[in-house]
Amino acid sequence: MHRQSCCAAIHLHILRLEGAHKPLAHAKNTTMEHRDYGSAKAYAEAVRNWVTASQCWMMGQQMAMMQSLYHQQIQASSSSLQFQPINNQNEGPPLQRFGIRRWLRIDITPTQTTITQQYVIPSFMRRIIAELLDFSILFVWKMFIVYFLIEIELIDLDQYDKILANDVDVQTFIDLTQGLFHLEIISKLISSLFEAVCISYGIMNYPAGCTPGKYIVGIQVISCVNITTIPGSSDRVIITRNARVNFKNSLIRSMIKNMVTNFLFPLSTVFYMFPWNRSIYDLAAKTIVVHL
Repeated sequence: MHRQSCCAAIHLHILRLEGAHKPLAHAKNTTMEHRDYGSAKAYAEAVRNWVTASQCWMMGQQMAMMQSLYHQQIQASSSSLQFQPINNQNEGPPLQRFGIRRWLRIDITPTQTTITQQYVIPSFMRRIIAELLDFSILFVWKMFIVYFLIEIELIDLDQYDKILANDVDVQTFIDLTQGLFHLEIISKLISSLFEAVCISYGIMNYPAGCTPGKYIVGIQVISCVNITTIPGSSDRVIITRNARVNFKNSLIRSMIKNMVTNFLFPLSTVFYMFPWNRSIYDLAAKTIVVHL
């Protein structure tokens, strides 16, 4: 409607200025028609009116073209949205599909930032101290949990008192350990999950990559893509890593350490005989321990 009204107004204005167009359009006519304007001022006024009308006509054409292009873009975008294929039909609603992954923050976006930085490799003794501190902290928590289970009578200690009160042999101890084996497995799983969460996301005020024991002694677990040695320095290296250790690698690392390494102690000490004090679970999870 705006375009039609604008064009109508321009057309009427041009008809009114018909006399002003004739002296300027003599190139198209074989016979020239002369009009006496009386003075140069009147002729200049007619030319000015003709230029104004021409500019209005050009503006109207440009506005009409822009409106046409705008409507074409809207139609193209609506048609592309209408015929866009749906590839995730069987994955469920977004809340159901990403609820657990958002809670654990497990790789919702596959892109990761690569960082290259210089680090100091901690000594093997510092790592042992960190493991002892973590063991002590978890042991205290486990004692509280066991005490709670005893209070609600989920664990009966009387049967163990009877076994230990009598003369026991090797078979008795085997039976006792078999009865506690499932509790030990649950304890290892809880410890592995706790450590994986600490390494990937951190806990409370501790940064990612640090368990409480590691934070106290000043070491951190980071991802490791590539290691470059620095000439003349045995404990300083240049490490290319991702921004954080993903939860999958953290869980693999903690599961191997708690399930395999601890069960095979002291034979598992050979697992630490790798360059830069890396253990076998560090190689499996593509991680390395550095100074914080």
